Amino acid sequence: MRRSWCLVLVLAWAVAAGVLAPAAPARAAAAETVWETARAVYPSDGDTVWVCLSADRRCTPSDRSRWTSVRLMSVQAMELVHDGAQSPDAAAAGIAWVTRDQCHAPQAKARLNELLFGTAAVTKPVLGQEVRLKSVRRASSSYGRLRRTLEVKQGSSWVDVQQVLLREGHALWMPLPASLGESTHNAGYRLASQQAAAAGKNLWDTDSCGAGPFQTARLVLDVNSDAEGDDTTNVNGEWVRVRNTGTTAVDLKAWSLRTASWDVYRFTATTRIAPGGSITVHSGSAPARVAAGHYYVGSAQPFYQNADAATGLGGGSYLFDPQGDLRSWQIYPCATSCQKNPGLTITTVLHDPPGDDATNPNGERLTIRNSSHATIDLAPYLLVEGGSRLTFPPGALLEEGEAVEVRVGRGTDTRLLRYWGKSAGILANGGGAVRLTTYDGVPISCKAWKSGTC
Repeated sequence: MRRSWCLVLVLAWAVAAGVLAPAAPARAAAAETVWETARAVYPSDGDTVWVCLSADRRCTPSDRSRWTSVRLMSVQAMELVHDGAQSPDAAAAGIAWVTRDQCHAPQAKARLNELLFGTAAVTKPVLGQEVRLKSVRRASSSYGRLRRTLEVKQGSSWVDVQQVLLREGHALWMPLPASLGESTHNAGYRLASQQAAAAGKNLWDTDSCGAGPFQTARLVLDVNSDAEGDDTTNVNGEWVRVRNTGTTAVDLKAWSLRTASWDVYRFTATTRIAPGGSITVHSGSAPARVAAGHYYVGSAQPFYQNADAATGLGGGSYLFDPQGDLRSWQIYPCATSCQKNPGLTITTVLHDPPGDDATNPNGERLTIRNSSHATIDLAPYLLVEGGSRLTFPPGALLEEGEAVEVRVGRGTDTRLLRYWGKSAGILANGGGAVRLTTYDGVPISCKAWKSGTC
C-alpha cells in the first residue's frame, strides 16, 4: 500500500529531552526548590527569552556574551524564523520545513514581550521586568538553555507566565517526562490549556489563520496513549486515530499531526477520510502487510506519555491544517468540559464461568447496554481491565435499549457481539473491575466484583 504521508521523527530532540526514556515510577509532583531572580533583556520567541541573572553583576543588555537563555517550563509556542534563518530549535530537531514563521508564533512572542517588557514590539536589548526562575532540578535544561518556570514581578505579586500563555491560548501544554522530574505544574497547566481550548482562544480558534481547507469538516482524534501491556515492547499499540464524523470526505494532504513536542507527521500525498471513516497512525514500524488506513511512524520506542494522577502527566495530539490552524485535538486526561455518559452501562460481568478460565476465555464475558433514547457509537470509548484495553471501531453502533456482549476470547465480531482477542481469561476470580472510559480518561461506567473496586 502506498503511504500518503511522510514522517520526520525527531529522535535527537526526544532523546535529549527524555521523551523516549521509559516512564519513571509514579511519584507525587515535586516542589520547585531551585529559585533565582533575573531581568529580561531580549526576546527570542513565544517560549524562550534572554535574561541577565541577578547573580551576574556584570551582565548588561549591551553585553550579549553574559546573557542566559531561558526555556519556559512545560509549554510549546509555535516556531519563529530568527533573523531570516530557520529556527535554531527546528534545525537542531531536524525539521527542515520550518523556514518561515508558523501561524500564531508572532502573537505568542508579542504576548510574552508584553508580560516581560511592557510592550509587544521589542527591537533591541533593554532591561525588562524582574523575573523569578524556578525548577525542581538545577540542571534542568533544553539545548543549553535553562528550563525554568518563569514568573514576572507585577507590583508586589509574582505572576506565572506559562499559566498566562496557556490560559490565553498562545501555547500548547507540553508536560515533561517523569524522568526529568519537572512535574510541579502539570495539573494546573493542563487545566489552563483545556479551558482555552474549550473557549476557542487564539491557537484554539480553528479558522484564525484563514478559512479552509475543509473548514466545516468534523474531525475527531482518539489518542490511545497507553498501549496494552508494556508500551516499550508494543509500540504499535500506541496510536492516534482520526475519525471523520461529518458528511463530507476530507483529504489530509499537507496537514500535520503532532504532539506538543517536536514529534511531527506530515501528510504529503492524498489521504482521504470518507464520512464515517477513519485513519490510524501507529508509533512503531510498519508490519510486512499494511492494512488500508493504517500508517506507521517507525519509532523504536513510544513517545505518548501515559496519564499519571500523582504527577499530573498526560499529553495530547494536535491536527493542523496547511495554513497552521489547529483543527482537531485531544488533551488527556480531561480536566474540564469533559464528556458526560451518554447512557452506557456495564450491566453484567461473568468473571468465573464453568471450567478452566485459562482454556475457555470466551466463557468470561460482559455486557454493555445503551439505556438512552438515542443511537450511540462506541468508537469514542474503550474497555479497560488492568493492563488490558479493548477499543471499538467507528460505526460500532448501539441502538436505543440494545446491548453488546463482549467475550474475552477470540472470534468474529458482529454488531452486538465483540471479542477481546485473548488466548486466556483475564477477569480475576478473586475480584476485579472492568471500566468503560473515554480516550481522554473520563470514566463512563464500571462494574466490580468481589474484592474489586470502581
